[in-house]
Amino acid sequence: MTRIIRTIYMAMASLCLAATTSCVQEFVVTDHSFEFTAEVTYDESEDLHRLTLTRVSGLEENEYDIAFTLDGQSGVSLTDMDGRVHEGSFSERFADVSARTYTISKMDPGEHTLSLDISTEEYRQQIGIVMVVEDFSFDFDTKVIFDENSKTHSLEVTLKDGSPADSYTIAFTIDNKEPRKTYQETFTEEIVKTYELSVQEPGEHTVNVQISTAKHSQKADLPYKVNDYSFKMQADIEYDAENLSHILFLSLLDGSRDDTYTISYTVDGGHSVKLKDISGKELGVSFTEDFKDATVRSYDLSRAEKGKHTMKMIISTRNYSQTLEIPYAVDALPFSIHAEMETSGSSSVMMLTLKEGDAATEYNASIILDGKTIASPKVNFSKNPIFRYTLPTTRPGKHDVSAQLTDGYTVEKTSVNYSEPVRHPYIDITLKHNDSNGKHYMEIGSNPYDIELSFKTSLTITGKSTYCTSTYEYYYSDITYASKTKTLSDSNSSSGIYGGDSVTLIDRDALALKMTSSYEMSNIMTYFPGDGDGECVGIDEYRCTGQERAYYKITKEDLKIDITGEKVTGVTLRIKNNIGAMTLNGKSNSSGTTNISL
Repeated sequence: MTRIIRTIYMAMASLCLAATTSCVQEFVVTDHSFEFTAEVTYDESEDLHRLTLTRVSGLEENEYDIAFTLDGQSGVSLTDMDGRVHEGSFSERFADVSARTYTISKMDPGEHTLSLDISTEEYRQQIGIVMVVEDFSFDFDTKVIFDENSKTHSLEVTLKDGSPADSYTIAFTIDNKEPRKTYQETFTEEIVKTYELSVQEPGEHTVNVQISTAKHSQKADLPYKVNDYSFKMQADIEYDAENLSHILFLSLLDGSRDDTYTISYTVDGGHSVKLKDISGKELGVSFTEDFKDATVRSYDLSRAEKGKHTMKMIISTRNYSQTLEIPYAVDALPFSIHAEMETSGSSSVMMLTLKEGDAATEYNASIILDGKTIASPKVNFSKNPIFRYTLPTTRPGKHDVSAQLTDGYTVEKTSVNYSEPVRHPYIDITLKHNDSNGKHYMEIGSNPYDIELSFKTSLTITGKSTYCTSTYEYYYSDITYASKTKTLSDSNSSSGIYGGDSVTLIDRDALALKMTSSYEMSNIMTYFPGDGDGECVGIDEYRCTGQERAYYKITKEDLKIDITGEKVTGVTLRIKNNIGAMTLNGKSNSSGTTNISL
């Protein structure tokens, strides 16, 4: 109050002086007093103490000198909201606001008194604030360690001072770059925690560590060096037109061939596309690979949707990682087909439809009947949603027909089993003799099923020759004769697929001519009358005067014909005999029609 008293004293002195010169003089006395309140609060989230000064009364235009100590010492500072740091004293105005807040620098745990001396030239106010600073501090030892076996770096955190039961947030980055790894830990079971660091490029790096609780925080920047364990990979995707698939080629350009590489991949950010190795084994979305025997590996890609795609690959060892992005394009859509059979008409028809896919695409097709390709048409479902293919004449019974389509990228196949009805129940065969060439032959009608037919023919002709054996006789009736019989045979066989053909069975007339051209020598007997008038005068006689041929005459023909064919259910050989007597398939036959079931 010294300054107030001095002001009043000076005012009274002036009053006395004025009284000697004037009868009455008035004086104005100004109140320069003020009042502040002070409050210290603790911010747990920031682990900070803050001082708030509030002007309760006093002139707004005043500039206040504020001096402060902590426990009578000057080892504390105040930081205002503009970031200015004040140590010991500073000046402040409160014209625009009634309260200002300052951050108090760190204080040792325990009880403290913050003393404030606020003054102007005319007035002074002293304020003492007693506060207790609790000890929430801790101390960790942090370091980077290197594992020689795995060639990896780790962060080791050791609790040196602090409560093991507290929950500590341990957060760190490398070179102040995201991502930031955060762990919530207690140290009741062990005081040392280890965290593996991600693989970094070779060179100098720093682990930025912050360990904190709700009321305290500790930071550390730990430098370390990463040796060069790098490698370089190249990836290319090519389309294999022969196998109708995309192939990934992965090449090790630089790096150790002895290392094991972990490969993870996505296509367009997902896992719908799968990889297969050269053995056809499907690989997972993450797999391992080495390059000990070759620097290039190849993989088949499963089919993707039509359009442009990007495969992203992350290839890593324990000590290094490389990311590759490989664009490629699929020029066709996946598709599927369905087949049905229609057998009610004159021919069986395969009906092919597109279940899914691009109808405007022209597909190259293969029609396969019982394992044999019978046609290779082009199919466009935009012109006709049902593609019909009439099968060729097919033998009755069970069959498998399939259609294989390709768009140049993918091959799809569909199959259907069906029963072919009997549409052609007969093969007509007519047995004939050709008078012009003397041969037995047969005329074979239509053979739509291409049934193999077999024929065996044999012909035996028996002939007889009668000839004279006498050389001298008196009477004609005494002339003697002899006979000889002989047989001639011929045979023929053939097999094949006949239809609309004439097939020679045997040359009958040639064999007959051979028989009738054969002969025996016969004596010629000439009559010689005796001397006289012919009436019992002399002796009449017959004497051999030469020889002549006695040709064989046909006495019998034995014709045998056997006709067989492949077994085809429902088909009958319908044989008409226009030759005459024979043995047909072991049975006597002279005419008419004989049916033989195959």
